Amino acid sequence: MLERQTTPTATTPAREQSSRQEICALNGSPYAERLRHAEEHLSAFQLLAENNGSDLGIGSHAHRALEHGMKALLHAPKAPHRQTRNLAELLGNVRYRDSELRDFQLSLPLAVYQDYSWDNRCQRRQQPKLTRFPDYKERTLTDAQTIINRAKQVRKQKEEQQTRHA
Repeated sequence: MLERQTTPTATTPAREQSSRQEICALNGSPYAERLRHAEEHLSAFQLLAENNGSDLGIGSHAHRALEHGMKALLHAPKAPHRQTRNLAELLGNVRYRDSELRDFQLSLPLAVYQDYSWDNRCQRRQQPKLTRFPDYKERTLTDAQTIINRAKQVRKQKEEQQTRHA
């Protein structure tokens, strides 16, 4: 495990960014890391949802599964994108870069998931709780799995294309 040592200075954000890049380099490609995170958060979401976990835990893992799934999808063909946790921005990038998902919509309002973002953790909830939606578990699983499966498909196509041109 890479140990991080930071001191509260004006350069801390750059140092943290550098550490994140070093961690990704040690653990594999950004695509592989994002895909692993998406799948792990989706598993945690499913486990909490099946065992009547807290709405906060369920919603947080749902948000992160979708976030990391979309980031994996963007990293699969090595598409440039801004680092963000904003699902609307990520989904916009996915739609723009992937013609197969041009019309993709989450089956629940995107803003519901966004309320669980790490960036919004201290803000007052704007949307209904995720667990109040009928079939939230099945709908979230389907949406996240669609994104994760598409990321794998795009990555496989990219690798096959590189092999043909090599």
